[in-house]
Amino acid sequence: MKCLLQDLWKEEIQWDDPLPTHIEKEWKKWCEELPHLRNLKIPRLVLDSTLLEDDVELHSFCDASKKAYGAATYLRTKSRNGISVKLVTSKSRVAPLNCVTLPRLELLGALVTARLASKVKKIVNLKRSCLQYHWTDSKIVLFWIKGNKTRWKQFVANRVNEITSLTDPHSWYHCAGKENPADFLSRGLSADCLVSNFRWWTGAEFLSDSEFPKNFQQVVPELDYLTEHEKETVVQERKKLPEADRSKEIVLLNSDSSSILDELLELSNNYFKVINILSYIFRINYNCRNKSKKVGPLTVAEFKESEIKLIKHAQRSLFDKKEIPSCISNLFPFVDGEGIVRVAKYFVSENIDWKFIPPKSPHFGGLWEAGVKSVKHHLKRAIGNLHFTFEEFETIMIQVEGILNSRPLTPLSSDADNFDVLTPGHFLIGRPIISIPKPNLTDVNENRLSRWEKITKVVQRTWKKWKSDYLNTCKLDRNG
Repeated sequence: MKCLLQDLWKEEIQWDDPLPTHIEKEWKKWCEELPHLRNLKIPRLVLDSTLLEDDVELHSFCDASKKAYGAATYLRTKSRNGISVKLVTSKSRVAPLNCVTLPRLELLGALVTARLASKVKKIVNLKRSCLQYHWTDSKIVLFWIKGNKTRWKQFVANRVNEITSLTDPHSWYHCAGKENPADFLSRGLSADCLVSNFRWWTGAEFLSDSEFPKNFQQVVPELDYLTEHEKETVVQERKKLPEADRSKEIVLLNSDSSSILDELLELSNNYFKVINILSYIFRINYNCRNKSKKVGPLTVAEFKESEIKLIKHAQRSLFDKKEIPSCISNLFPFVDGEGIVRVAKYFVSENIDWKFIPPKSPHFGGLWEAGVKSVKHHLKRAIGNLHFTFEEFETIMIQVEGILNSRPLTPLSSDADNFDVLTPGHFLIGRPIISIPKPNLTDVNENRLSRWEKITKVVQRTWKKWKSDYLNTCKLDRNG
């Protein structure tokens, strides 16, 4: 049913749309099999309290396919009546929609197994200690779990870390796929077959053998026991290159490697994040190659080095420094001492003073950024919790703009006939920005105001607060 719902999701059909033929066929088949479940009877007694601790074993199996993965947990008990193996619980999940390799799906199944076994052991009897066995038919997963988790890439390492925190790595074993009862979870089982399926309800056949585990042959998780395809998968999941001493694996980054930078740029398009990560990579590279180690926060020199490497990589991907393309030849390009192509001569010849303001760097703007800060500061306090439409807020901003452009730039003239003072408005429209005076609404309750009067009130409050701060600033400047 879970796989059927996922197939419906992939089709992106609406509630009232008819089902596709293949899905409708599967749905009818599923409904026709439901009556077979009437014959299914599950005994409620799982564990006899009279059994000794050494007579109880917990066995968990996991499996995965391209469509689903899951786990099944069994209790194996020994008594004078013989060996008894019973299904305790199971858990299945559909495979993610994004492309995930089969070994990774097998690892997800192993993670479900570890969580399920840990939960069952707590619920069955908290005081009872029993042997635990965890089974998988994937030798790759077995190799990951029993190996050094620091070797693997993030996806594998995180899940192996959780598995080993819940279970003992030495309790993981390999079983053949044809004996794995969790195979029914990953590939499905019809209702009529489920009722009479001995392997599903009693686990793998070898669990019923009285000689187990004496006659059990364990598969050693070494590379020599893997096929060529399995070895290739293991190598792909390594995050470090294997050395003679695998407990001291070290990766040395070649600073001229373009593949590392390409992979880094694919992970993030944030310039500052890329520079930060690249700086740490170069520091690790330096510490691996030199006896003297760099510690503490990253320095300006390290950031500068990373920025130069990134710029050179970007330029190298566009053109060769020995063959400058004709599209920039008119800019008088040249290669500086750091190997970066620059066009400074063009700006000098044209008397261009280039002012660059990076994002999130208002200090590059100087005076006008101080004005922006002043507007934001007082506007936030004037608006408060009021809500406006886009047009209303635009009206407020235009009027606030008029207020700022009406501020005096020079002292008032001593001439009694001259009432004007020089303002930014004179440079914009050649005259003062004058509007008809409006009644003071700053102290009027908002529930008594119309939408337009609320806008007027916000503008008046902004002007009042800004004027007070601006005049104090002028006094300080004059005293200084």
